[in-house]
Amino acid sequence: MIVPDEALIVRKIFELYAAGRGLKSIANELIDPALHPSQSPSIDRPAIKRLYQ
Repeated sequence: MIVPDEALIVRKIFELYAAGRGLKSIANELIDPALHPSQSPSIDRPAIKRLYQ
């Protein structure tokens, strides 16, 4: 089951991928938003950490 935070993350991944971003670039941004501050999605960072636990 996908919770709202995870749904937002998944949607943002698809949006960035559709815009031409590579998966590695997207992963780096989600893990460390300082790498891409101008394009950093406004998502809950703890939700991302929960996905990788």
